[in-house]
Amino acid sequence: MDETSDDNSITLELTRNEAMVMLEWLERMDKPEDRENLEPFEAAVLSVRADVECILEASHPDIFAPGYEDKLENAIDDVRYNRSGDA
Repeated sequence: MDETSDDNSITLELTRNEAMVMLEWLERMDKPEDRENLEPFEAAVLSVRADVECILEASHPDIFAPGYEDKLENAIDDVRYNRSGDA
């Protein structure tokens, strides 16, 4: 993914809490062991997924900070119950 703007790109806006929940979900999803023999669609999906994970990780320093699990639980509750996505 390229972060430059052009006619072929879209912008997806997430709150910090939504981004944290999305990143955790992506991390929990199974990743195939054998990446060499994937169907073209699956290979493309994995490529996009890796790009999204990198963007979310770079924009959310809390994932490497102490107390991440507590922050994640708060983010999950906020996104699930408040739908505001913000803490």
